[in-house]
Amino acid sequence: MARPLDGVTEKKRHAALLLSQAELALDDESIQSCLKASADALTLFRELGDDGRLGVHDTLRLIINAHRQVADTERRKPAEALALAAAEMAKFGESGDARGEAYMMLSTAEINTDKRGRQKRELALDLAQKALATFQDLEDKKSEAMAHLVLGNLHFKMHAADEAQQANETALDLFLQLGDKLGQAKALHGGGIAMLMRRRYDQAVAKARGALALFREIGARKLEASELVTIAQWHLAAGQPKQALPSAEQALGLFKELGYGKGWEANALLTLCEALIGAKLVNKAMKVAKEHQVQFQLAKDLRGQAMVQEIIARVHLAQERPEQMLESLDEARQLVQEIGDKSWDARLCQGTAVSFMASKDTKEALDALDRGMSIAEQAGDNQQRAKGQRAVFNIHFSNQDYEAALQAAKKARAISAASKDNRGLLIRIVRDASRKPVNGCLHELDKALAAAGEAQDLFQEAVDSRGEARALCVLADLRRIDGKVEAALEAAEERLTILRELGDLNLEAAALHQIAGLHLDDGNHMEAEKVAKEGQSLSQKAGDRKGQVNILLLLVQVYVAQAQDPSAGSVKAIGQKALQAATDALSIAGKCGSRVLRASALYWKAQALTIADRYQDALRSATDAAEAFAVAESQQGEARTLILAASLHSAMGMRDKALTVAGRAVKLARLCGDQDAEEEALALIERVEAKPAAGTFQPQQVAQTVQPQAATSAPVGAAPASIAVQSKGLDPVYVRKQLMSMVADVISSDDELQLDSPFMEAGMDSL
Repeated sequence: MARPLDGVTEKKRHAALLLSQAELALDDESIQSCLKASADALTLFRELGDDGRLGVHDTLRLIINAHRQVADTERRKPAEALALAAAEMAKFGESGDARGEAYMMLSTAEINTDKRGRQKRELALDLAQKALATFQDLEDKKSEAMAHLVLGNLHFKMHAADEAQQANETALDLFLQLGDKLGQAKALHGGGIAMLMRRRYDQAVAKARGALALFREIGARKLEASELVTIAQWHLAAGQPKQALPSAEQALGLFKELGYGKGWEANALLTLCEALIGAKLVNKAMKVAKEHQVQFQLAKDLRGQAMVQEIIARVHLAQERPEQMLESLDEARQLVQEIGDKSWDARLCQGTAVSFMASKDTKEALDALDRGMSIAEQAGDNQQRAKGQRAVFNIHFSNQDYEAALQAAKKARAISAASKDNRGLLIRIVRDASRKPVNGCLHELDKALAAAGEAQDLFQEAVDSRGEARALCVLADLRRIDGKVEAALEAAEERLTILRELGDLNLEAAALHQIAGLHLDDGNHMEAEKVAKEGQSLSQKAGDRKGQVNILLLLVQVYVAQAQDPSAGSVKAIGQKALQAATDALSIAGKCGSRVLRASALYWKAQALTIADRYQDALRSATDAAEAFAVAESQQGEARTLILAASLHSAMGMRDKALTVAGRAVKLARLCGDQDAEEEALALIERVEAKPAAGTFQPQQVAQTVQPQAATSAPVGAAPASIAVQSKGLDPVYVRKQLMSMVADVISSDDELQLDSPFMEAGMDSL
């Protein structure tokens, strides 16, 4: 009787070996080898009957995963994977095999997690939770841990940070009990993603380093290299390019050592070049990219060559060389067309649009996007089509062509279908509210307020906390313009409560910025200062330099307002606080790479110096600010800064110079359509001409000058520094821009955290 038993044991061992080989092949992305080995393993496990039942479950899940990856690579619907999972789920259900049925539920959930839309993900969530319950009933800890990993990824895709963190923590605990170090590493990686969702970059990197240590311990070198890329990318997301460099260099070296291509080495190269660009080592980035270009050419690796050309184009963008960028993209497109990858070709067209926008050629940029969307349609790639429409939206939005932008938004939402139908309804609501100019009409303001309120309700129904917070932000801003500060504060506080629950420090700081601005409007300077400082602390903790600058500049505004209040105390002491905040803002702004932000900091430093009675220094700072705005091509900022400079000239007794500078401000204000600035400059000219004597203006009058607009540098959702403290009724441009910003949120992809192109973060998203 021993010989048959030995035969069964040998068959089981051979099946397990084949399954292991299939897993390795899948990990190496050798799909056909994986499918062959797993098919042979499945045959053997089925021949074993009950002894092979668990092996059948594991092997089927592996086969389904392989088919899913094939479909993902070919950018098509995972029909084979879905059909196999459904068929086997039905069989297991009929035979009473609860574990097998749960495995197929989990496989179906995994399929519907990736790029399948919110409704499919809700179905996936239901299936994964049912599978988890079955594994818990069976006391199958390994499968339970695996289900928690799947749930963690699902919650990430659905923007549920708390749930994602909990799922990964539970998975980690189970893997620790099992002594499964690979599982522990994957759970730590997932936990890092949950921290990333909250923009807690230091904690995210710490978890990734824990995963890295485990991958090294078990000798999983490809996963080690991949985690190094992750660490570098998360440092980049935190605005820490220098910290990203070591991990990116190690990852690239390890992928080279492993001889592992398939895009992984090129991805590591891209990450390294992005880190070098961020560290202002652009020439070194070009050198590294060119070295790898030769390497891929010698290997006759067309994909590698195309990816390197794309990276070189990114470096040209950083060097502000749009023509050379376009040449590199054209070469990349030729290679991609030879490969026959239409989706990639469509994506490159988006990069081409960035190059044209860098040359300020809007027509060519839109034509490039149209070509890309046409190619994506031929490929059946709705994701790239939707991204193209979002890029079209961004261009029209930046040009203030809101009707065209709304049409692009509508098309993007129709194509991507990334959420429930109520998103499409939301676009219609906002479109209707934005269709006509507001022109100070209370009826139009009511429509705008109704749109924001209705949007809030729809986001609530969709269980979209971020969307609801965004709607409340718009609602608060509209109430602010309407002069109803108390109602605005109520909406802003509600927004803050939601964002605190999400745990996103950046957005929480932005909400505090808005609330501080509202207290400033209300004349509650002490509360404005307190809230602004709280926001500054959060921005600093989150590592958000732009957020820090904007809140510091708001603090300067608070101090400028306090200096005009006789009951506020010593003007000299207030001036010192204002100057310190402005100096800190200018120092941080210099590290942000934003010209407009630096110009704004220079402007507010001039205001701070003004209330400190240091007119000569204030004039020097205002002159620098005007020049900085001119370089940044911000006519509005330059015009408003010139008004301040003209006021200072007048206060210092330089009447003719004041009139000349104020005249320049009038011309610029007319060119950019800033009526408030034009009226302010004309009024200043009238005052100077009427009272030409030196010393006519008091310091407080100089400090009351309208500030320059810097909304482009404000954090998303913050109360922009551009809104004057004494708002003159309803600004139609601002109202429409706020409503359109809400549309931009609506059409955003569910997968925005996953950038698929060197250009999306570098240029396309800011068009």
